[in-house]
Amino acid sequence: MSYYKVVGLNEEPFSTSPDPFFFYESKGHKAALYRLRVALELRRGLSVILGDVGTGKTTLSRRLSQLLKDEPNLELVMVLNPMYENPLQFLADLLWHFHLSLDLEQGKTPTMMDCMIAIEHYLFRKCVEEGQTVVLLIDESQKLCEACFEILRALLNYETNQHKTLQLILMGQMEL
Repeated sequence: MSYYKVVGLNEEPFSTSPDPFFFYESKGHKAALYRLRVALELRRGLSVILGDVGTGKTTLSRRLSQLLKDEPNLELVMVLNPMYENPLQFLADLLWHFHLSLDLEQGKTPTMMDCMIAIEHYLFRKCVEEGQTVVLLIDESQKLCEACFEILRALLNYETNQHKTLQLILMGQMEL
């Protein structure tokens, strides 16, 4: 018999996996969730959550995902392990997450510009034509290389007169 059954529990309450079922909404976590929701609603663009290892950033991101899953005009994409060998690999992963493919001539190798243009068109279509909010949440974002951060900066430049077309949430350790 497992130790947690002895104390009347059905599941391991202190697993090292970030199960949002066991999310303890501390005052700080509650404030972070509130601020993230407001930033998304106002389409501010960039939100950053920093914390030491084990402070609940990943669990917070999964809890946010649960809260947003039923939002009809919101598309949430989560990147959980952003370790890319180069910026083109990062862009290819974003294309995959956004369910995009490049319409290239036979045999042509995609360039970073091809990828950026496809993502730009996608964001404007979703945001302007369809009235959607596109959220890209990157956990462990301290693992991103400088070139990937430059891509994210460029994506955050896409905006209408009223708001940013991409809502970016970076979750990472303090060295971010």
